[in-house]
Amino acid sequence: MIQTQVKINHYDFENSLFEDFSTNHFAKDLWPLVYILSDGDSKTAYVGETTDAYSRMGTHLKHKTKSKLTSVHLITSEKFNKSATLDIESNLIKYMSGDNKFTLLNGNLGLANHNYYQKTRLKSVNRLFKKHSSIKKTVPNIAYS
Repeated sequence: MIQTQVKINHYDFENSLFEDFSTNHFAKDLWPLVYILSDGDSKTAYVGETTDAYSRMGTHLKHKTKSKLTSVHLITSEKFNKSATLDIESNLIKYMSGDNKFTLLNGNLGLANHNYYQKTRLKSVNRLFKKHSSIKKTVPNIAYS
């Protein structure tokens, strides 16, 4: 399996976010990416994916509930494509929901598992977020709990 460098950048979820995005090539150049909006105090989160981070964050900042979240975490890689980000988003929703550390605002559990070109070359979500996320259970423990 090829090691894929995945970066997780953290930002305050407020209007100044757009200035911060100007130095993130994935956000400014319309790359597919996954993001987590969260609030550590209320333990509330939203998982999404987009190719237009500026527009998507602008929409979320205007949303009655999501605008109360305080942090955004952009998850990016040169290896991500739209199918990969949909898959990662879906798995993150499933795993974070099963872990019960956050109440998710997502209205669904993401897309069903699907195959796509070079899927096996990306690391599993569990390994990608082991040292960066609040997900403490392993993927099999969550899937079968």
